[in-house]
Amino acid sequence: PPHVSLSGDAEADNAVPEEEEEGEGHGSGDEAPVREVSAGGGRKGKRRGLKLGDEAEFYIRTEPAARRVLAVRVRWLPPGSVTHQTVVAERARGIVDKEPGTGKSAAAGALRLFEGEAGPVPFTAGDVESTGPSGMGRAGLARGDWVEATVIGDRATGERWATRVAAVAHEGVVDSVKESYGYIRPDRPDADGAARLVVFYYKELERDQGRLDKGDAVQFWVQTVRGKEPAAVRVRRMARAERPAEVGR
Repeated sequence: PPHVSLSGDAEADNAVPEEEEEGEGHGSGDEAPVREVSAGGGRKGKRRGLKLGDEAEFYIRTEPAARRVLAVRVRWLPPGSVTHQTVVAERARGIVDKEPGTGKSAAAGALRLFEGEAGPVPFTAGDVESTGPSGMGRAGLARGDWVEATVIGDRATGERWATRVAAVAHEGVVDSVKESYGYIRPDRPDADGAARLVVFYYKELERDQGRLDKGDAVQFWVQTVRGKEPAAVRVRRMARAERPAEVGR
């Protein structure tokens, strides 16, 4: 956040220890109101007071009930330690290329964006905002799921990461129709880059859809069951107004 309160007292005798576990954030005193400094939580060592303009390392603690964010376990840093990021954020669609792990020290997952030629964009289980109807995968998202995410990029370093990752429905065209099932050709390749057809069964059509015909544009979710091929569920016909004039493949 642009303003972070530092918990504790502002007096010189309440300085922070120089020997401290690495924090989750970096900043300088002119970015946040340095009125309060915490002295707790660190190992004993030489202490140094903080003053306005000092660079510091800290952990961030949120207090939803009080609607505030606190910087805790603050540690003084030598001048020149903090590198300010120039970031840009945009909403983008993509496909889950790698599921994120869960639990402490879990490995990050990766998204492959539909637009642009850049490499995979990392995200964590904590960045997942909503999942699909099947809730597959360790973080509620499975490899191959379509998602929409906020992609944040650091212009200085080129580093990118994704947050607010939310599952979205797939889109495609009915490729063929049988007596009780059919196949959909998705608009985008799957996680392996292949243009595989996805089977659907009429029992999975949403209400009042009637019979689907070859060439109908549809929206659907993909459900993966262990040992079976992926199948389309919650299939619904899309109106022409919902369908882009041209779809990249």
